[in-house]
Amino acid sequence: MSLIALAALLAMQAGSARKDVPIQLPEGWESERTEGALVVRPKGVPAATYSIMFLDLTTKVGTAKDLLDVGREQLKAIAPFKSLAKPARTKTDGGWDCEFELGTVEQEGLFLIVLAMGLDKQDDEAVLILMADTMETYKAHEDGFAHLVKSFGAPKRAAPTVTAKGTKDLKYGLPDGWTARDQETTVLLQKKEQCWWGEGTFSLVVYPAQPLTGSLSKTFHQFWSSEMKVAVETQLLALPLMRRLKSGLALAYDVDNEARNKEGKTVIAGLYMLGKGKLTVPILAFYPGVTPTFEQDLLTLLESADITGAGDGKIALFDAADVAGHWDKSSYSLASYVNVAGGYAGDASMAIASSHTLAADGSFKYSFTSVRGGGTALQIQRQGRWTIDDDWLVEKDSKDEYRNRLYGVGGDAKAGRFLVIGRTGNLLHLDLTEPRRTFSGDWYKRKD
Repeated sequence: MSLIALAALLAMQAGSARKDVPIQLPEGWESERTEGALVVRPKGVPAATYSIMFLDLTTKVGTAKDLLDVGREQLKAIAPFKSLAKPARTKTDGGWDCEFELGTVEQEGLFLIVLAMGLDKQDDEAVLILMADTMETYKAHEDGFAHLVKSFGAPKRAAPTVTAKGTKDLKYGLPDGWTARDQETTVLLQKKEQCWWGEGTFSLVVYPAQPLTGSLSKTFHQFWSSEMKVAVETQLLALPLMRRLKSGLALAYDVDNEARNKEGKTVIAGLYMLGKGKLTVPILAFYPGVTPTFEQDLLTLLESADITGAGDGKIALFDAADVAGHWDKSSYSLASYVNVAGGYAGDASMAIASSHTLAADGSFKYSFTSVRGGGTALQIQRQGRWTIDDDWLVEKDSKDEYRNRLYGVGGDAKAGRFLVIGRTGNLLHLDLTEPRRTFSGDWYKRKD
């Protein structure tokens, strides 16, 4: 009989009543659900050498001692259990009483180190069975097991709060797996992650808080020119894109997917600028590729950030003077219908044009026209009053209100000015790590 077979028999005896146990896995450990039990082990460790099982219980048992007896009886029903030490007691950080006993089982030439444990807290109960093929294996994972037991039933700890050197008013939660290291005037946050292309290093450089000079967009451009263009070679026309975080902080950001570092290698480089009251905090990002984990880590860090000493003022994302103007966009495609013989059967070409005329006096005109095959397929005309509601462009005519997400506005003298507008009813925010990928929105150019 193997350890896997013994574990399967234990799970079958436990019954089918499932109740999730309040465990916190040690770093590098994993769990899986089997019929009758939850099985936990370190990643990469074969089930045939080490496994921890939390047996499903079908009825209320009683005290931690009673639960330990249940674990021992489950073992004895399969193989003789020999105690190596007297039962002992402990208590978890979560207030659970624990009674446990270390022993061995022998069956059909199989010798295993086994620890049985009963855990009890008021009406909640659990039975734990640990099995290892040798005492050396048992001891090799003692620290992880101790963490598992100690944290059983304890509330999950919040991300540690970090105060950046030189930025006493910036505090943020550090996501799991990240490290923080003070530099001369900045703090370097890093994480190594195994990605589909191999191991990648993700880096964030947190700068000292600094006074807001004019709008957040203007401050962003100043820092982009003074720091980003020094750190990497970038040809990106940064807008920036804008986003209101759930915390209330304003965020201006943009990302160049084709920047080049000092060695001439392509790297993704971004600038994230937090704003609150009279202060702003820039964060430079350098990463080898886009992953869902990094997107979530970055969101966690930014949403947890707070700039104390900045005042309670909410920084405006958009200035009406920047948004005002005549903005239009158009696209077309040339195509023809053909018959089965390949001959011309008609015109399938399509052209689309739309425009927002947002006057400085608060009036607007909106136009949309689509032409297909030489004839007009759809035409919309609206006019009324426009306003900005945080990151929404609100246009009201005599009957209805139309809300479009405002993503960004910016440009320069050479390329012109651009306004990025989400389509009607679009509730989505742009990605933090890859904001310029295809999304439900349109790039309008200002017609001066």
